[in-house]
Amino acid sequence: FQVNPLPYLELRRPFILNINKGKWLPTLTHHFLGLLDEHQLLTRCFTQNIDSLETAAGLRKSMVVAAHGNFDTASCIDCGAPAQEDLVRQSLCEGAEPQQPTCSACGGKVKPGIVFFGEALPERFFALAPEIRECRLLIIAGTSLTVHPFASLPTLASPQSLRVLANRELVGQELGLRYVDDVGKNNDVGDIAFLGDTDAFAKAVALEVFGLEDL
Repeated sequence: FQVNPLPYLELRRPFILNINKGKWLPTLTHHFLGLLDEHQLLTRCFTQNIDSLETAAGLRKSMVVAAHGNFDTASCIDCGAPAQEDLVRQSLCEGAEPQQPTCSACGGKVKPGIVFFGEALPERFFALAPEIRECRLLIIAGTSLTVHPFASLPTLASPQSLRVLANRELVGQELGLRYVDDVGKNNDVGDIAFLGDTDAFAKAVALEVFGLEDL
């Protein structure tokens, strides 16, 4: 990126264009998070996604920890000065070709607030991760639990916490997740797995807990 940022910007251009055009919209799962927040049942949402669809669905920004960053922020790679919030979006969306945004302070290259491979995760991730130790219910949704350090978050939950996986396949056994069918003779409570689409999980919980047929 420092040598030639245009290939990355060209790669990300369709992603930003489709968000701006409304092609990619928040799912039922995103709206479900907003529902939990509305009823003061959500402590925090940790996400690996960089599309900011959580806040697009109405979830407060303060509730979201974007572990791998997003396009909501940008900064100069030379002087570190924060850039105008929509500068990168505008540079990618205006004109036939993406343009490299530059810093108004020093003229250096402006990088979106995305965590590139090999970069450290945001300090906010590590500052707020300990909140998981206090949660009574940890929902693990739509993840392979293979990318660290994000994948280690479920291990922070206390033994008294209930961990629920909403996923198309079982994951996390190597991290210590032990699902109900696996604990058997030990008489342990175990972790609960809802195998299927996360939207189906969101609809089922919204109906059972809040009596809502539509999200």
